[in-house]
Amino acid sequence: MSSVPGLGSGAIARKSRRPDIITHSHLIRVLGNPGNFYKTSTFRKICGIADKYGDGSLHVLTTNSNIEICGIMNDEQMKAVTLELNSMGYDVGSAGDAIRNIPDCMGPALCEYAVMDTPGIQTLYDKTLY
Repeated sequence: MSSVPGLGSGAIARKSRRPDIITHSHLIRVLGNPGNFYKTSTFRKICGIADKYGDGSLHVLTTNSNIEICGIMNDEQMKAVTLELNSMGYDVGSAGDAIRNIPDCMGPALCEYAVMDTPGIQTLYDKTLY
């Protein structure tokens, strides 16, 4: 795993001594929304980015509650993906030792045992980071 110059830690560029067998193996991790809630319009845009720059596949809700846009061919496409995600208000991250996603549960949206608004707390915390 290595970073792409000019991008943060969410760009995963796989390198190999045999580059012929790992084409389309780069990926971008999208920092997720609190509680993993996405509007369908936003999800469609992310799917469009995956179709445009990747192989059309997504790894949805990884163990860190991210969405991975898979099958990106090169560093330039990774930069373009990041810029499109940034224009939508999303950042990339959760790879390497710098930026990590802060997973939270869905809280009162789907759990009758919820004691607090965990997505609301994450939203508040995320705003204090920027």
